[in-house]
Amino acid sequence: NNELNLHENDVTGNVTFVAHRIDVSGARTEFTAYSNGVLFFADSDAFPTMTLNPSGGRWEGMIYNRRGVPSDTIEGGQIRISGSNGFQHVGTIIGWAVTLGGNGWSLFGTENATFEPMRLVE
Repeated sequence: NNELNLHENDVTGNVTFVAHRIDVSGARTEFTAYSNGVLFFADSDAFPTMTLNPSGGRWEGMIYNRRGVPSDTIEGGQIRISGSNGFQHVGTIIGWAVTLGGNGWSLFGTENATFEPMRLVE
């Protein structure tokens, strides 16, 4: 299991983060998706899979956890985003469960998101 833990201020770049578990926080981070429009990608049912706590700054790209929940709980595979201080996310968020918190931040969707088609299975 690989993990990404990034807790820094004033970090910028064209990036695609791929890990089993992703934990990112910091002030004034500026990220633009590097690969296929994807900014953060995980394929995990860990709880939570992604914890993102940006303060200020701007992220452009998809936040995507591909794996769903292994049991009857909605907690596995969860993406948690808690923005503040004028943070902006431009892109798509795809996950089994998404929890949004914080205050003073904005989300802007994009029309041309590139992602693996999702399928419903009965």
